[in-house]
Amino acid sequence: MRLRDGQTALAPAFLRALARTWSDGHAAFSARLSISDRLAVAFAAVAVMAVVANLVVEHGTTTLVTVIKPPDPPIRIVVTEPPRIVPATAPVVTPPVVETVIDEKPAITALQDFERLVVRQATAQDPENPELLQGAAGRLNSEVATFFEHSAASDRGIRHRVSTLVSDGSSIARVASSRRALGASYSTHFENLDTQMQAALEGSWKIFGRVITRQSLVSLSHALDEVRRRSSMLASSRAEERTTLDDLAAAQREFAAALEQNSQGLERSQGAPWLADVRQNLSLLQSDTRQLTSLYDADTPTLDSFQSSTQGLETSLHLSAQAARTAHARRAPAPAATLHHAAAPAQQPPLEPLEISAHKIPLPPPAPAPARVDHIRIIIAAISVAVLLLVFLVSVATVRSIARPIRAFMKVTERLAAGDLRARFTRCGVRELDVLAVAFNRMAEKLAATQDVTREHQAHLELSVDERTRELQHLAEHDPLTGLPNRRQLLSHLEKLLSQADVEQFQVAVFFLDLDNFKNINDSMGHAFGDLVLKAVAQRLQEASGTAGFAARLGGDEFTVICRGAGTTEALAAIGETLVGAFQKPLLIEGRELLVSASVGASVYPDHERDSGALMRAADAALFQAKNLGRSRLSIFSRDLLENASVKFRTEQGLRRAVERNEWELLFQPEVSFDTLSVQLVEALIRWRLPDGRQVSPIEFMTVAEESGLITTINEWVLRSAIECCARWRHGAWPEARIAVNITARQLLDSGFVPRFAALLAEHRLQPRCIEIELTETVLQTGPGTIQTLNQLRELGVSVALDDFGCGYSSLASLEQLPLTRVKLDRSLIASIDTSMRSLAIARAIIGLCANLELEVTAEGIERPEQLALLLAFPALSLQGYLISRPLPEAAIPEFLANTPQHLHGLMLEVPPAEVPELIALPARLAKQGNS
Repeated sequence: MRLRDGQTALAPAFLRALARTWSDGHAAFSARLSISDRLAVAFAAVAVMAVVANLVVEHGTTTLVTVIKPPDPPIRIVVTEPPRIVPATAPVVTPPVVETVIDEKPAITALQDFERLVVRQATAQDPENPELLQGAAGRLNSEVATFFEHSAASDRGIRHRVSTLVSDGSSIARVASSRRALGASYSTHFENLDTQMQAALEGSWKIFGRVITRQSLVSLSHALDEVRRRSSMLASSRAEERTTLDDLAAAQREFAAALEQNSQGLERSQGAPWLADVRQNLSLLQSDTRQLTSLYDADTPTLDSFQSSTQGLETSLHLSAQAARTAHARRAPAPAATLHHAAAPAQQPPLEPLEISAHKIPLPPPAPAPARVDHIRIIIAAISVAVLLLVFLVSVATVRSIARPIRAFMKVTERLAAGDLRARFTRCGVRELDVLAVAFNRMAEKLAATQDVTREHQAHLELSVDERTRELQHLAEHDPLTGLPNRRQLLSHLEKLLSQADVEQFQVAVFFLDLDNFKNINDSMGHAFGDLVLKAVAQRLQEASGTAGFAARLGGDEFTVICRGAGTTEALAAIGETLVGAFQKPLLIEGRELLVSASVGASVYPDHERDSGALMRAADAALFQAKNLGRSRLSIFSRDLLENASVKFRTEQGLRRAVERNEWELLFQPEVSFDTLSVQLVEALIRWRLPDGRQVSPIEFMTVAEESGLITTINEWVLRSAIECCARWRHGAWPEARIAVNITARQLLDSGFVPRFAALLAEHRLQPRCIEIELTETVLQTGPGTIQTLNQLRELGVSVALDDFGCGYSSLASLEQLPLTRVKLDRSLIASIDTSMRSLAIARAIIGLCANLELEVTAEGIERPEQLALLLAFPALSLQGYLISRPLPEAAIPEFLANTPQHLHGLMLEVPPAEVPELIALPARLAKQGNS
């Protein structure tokens, strides 16, 4: 490929990138040029070539012969030198023969080698080493200089033309190299940009075979297609390359505008890094285009002008050599006549020929005879007409052999697209179209077979879908484990039944049934065995409900039965008792008998509620009541149950808000010793401070807090606040401060409780003895883990007190198993100590037992002076109660400490005198004897 008007060949990689547009533009190109059009163009081209050949042959023969004919070989011209007059006795002397050779071939060969290297550097994709071009330029200058030196010819500016030619060739090679580099760079950057766009388009969602892409990405892809089309025109253009470069720059600007216009959407869909890479590659493309334009606008000689100059210089060298040979030949002397010496009487010897070397002077070719010229013209014209006729016949035959099968092929394709899979293409005899026909028919047969298979699979799929739909419908309305209807079908059935009840005026009863202690079965026997139990329960429930009831499973171990026309309350109770009694009989599961009891709650429409959701909530509330009453029984809904559930719900919601807003306050109730008239410690008591200023006692919300799981959060706050308060007292007004804090079994089960407790003490610089842990005997029900935690606390140095002692079932076992330091007598025992001898005897026994076990004792709940009078007889006994002090805020404790001796002394003076019964005095004396 030659450079012409600034045009350059792009790199192969760029051509490969532009070739991708062929699939998009092929259809449009085919629509513009048919086969007949292409053959017509070929025929016209052949005709033009024939005319040009005739003109060249007719008018260019002489010129070609004159210019291209090689120089004649050197010849020898023999002339006779004139005789010299010599004496008769002198010998004849023969002059020497002089031979001169003028040869321009080395210079012309060097010129042709230089031209070949320049063309190679300008057109080849992988040109030779540029140093070869420099060597060829040096040899050209050397050979031309040698030619003029040996031939003594006139250069007539030839040397200057050679120098200009060398400069033009180097400039053409240098510009071609720059354009190849820019073409390769453009190709690389365009491939990077196209790869990014293809990856973005391939990453779009595909649904039912169609691509769903953001409009911003689609518009950007269209703009890139326009850049690709302009780039392909750049690769194929010639004289209009400057216009093509301007169009390419405009297309790149349109792409940049589309990119910036949709930048926000593209950044959201493709990401900021992708957008930055696209902008960078676009900037590099625009830079390459501008550099190509600048190279085009540069004043660089074209390859055609360089070759024309080379041919002209070659002709000039030929002519200069011929002129030199002619001049040299003319300078040779003509044949001389024989001269006789005037004084010589004798006859002169004959003349010897003198050889002079010269070149043969070229003569113009003889003009051909007119008859021969006419004959040549007739032959050329006949050949041209024959060629044109042959091309015309071939074109007509080709069009007929291709156009007719193509039209038939299009009709068959339309039939196939319309659904006629029996359409086939008839073979027409042309080899290529026969191959196409065979392939097309094979494709049609495969399509027909595929359609049959597809119809068969579709029918099978429809059957499978129908079957699967029925299965899914059954699964959507039934429990997969027991086969009973699930909640969805239960609600649907209940809604229909309530609609009928409004019209027909009958009652509807809803029974909620829950298995008692079913969790123990799962924990002990495993969930697989639990599933078998649920299946047996479902079967037993269906048998008990009979045809009058609709049984369903809500989930877990909860079941529901709906009965129509329950009638009176007695009839409702009879049905419920039947359901409860059905589970009094053992279930047979895997050869073993298992007794599983059930609790039942019932509600009735319209007596209790009038919609399905309310009826189910009412039955659930009744079920909860049945479990609270001892399980394995029936409970019928009442308004009080719903009100209690509502209060419980409101309390739970209020507790959650209190945790978020920190609506808690600590009060401290002192435990005093009348022996020392001092405060032994204070017990931290939590209060819920409502926004209206009212305080709520723990009795009103602790049960709900334990059921909701908020108790752990509340107790953690109490522990931290109590430690912080104790630290303030220890480092301030009360150096001997000690605080008792209530701890639940749930906290003791936490493996991280002891480390957190120790960290809090270290954080506030408190000794462990400053805090006393109070717990109830329910700790024994949580297993040995809590006892291990208590041992860790005792090893740490923390005191442990057993609260509410004397009101449980395992109090004595608690004294033996728990690592205690103090026992607090329950207020229910102290409440009747002054009115019941049994209570007094129990208190006496517990105090004596603790004295023998070396445990400290605190009596709480002292509210009357009579109680205080009896308890003062026991030595080393700590007392707590409203008579001594109500719970106080933190700020009031220092004042109470200051007034404690006077206050306790006044209480002892105010108590009525009482005789200490013998049953109290005896252990007191024993205790004194033991202390002594």
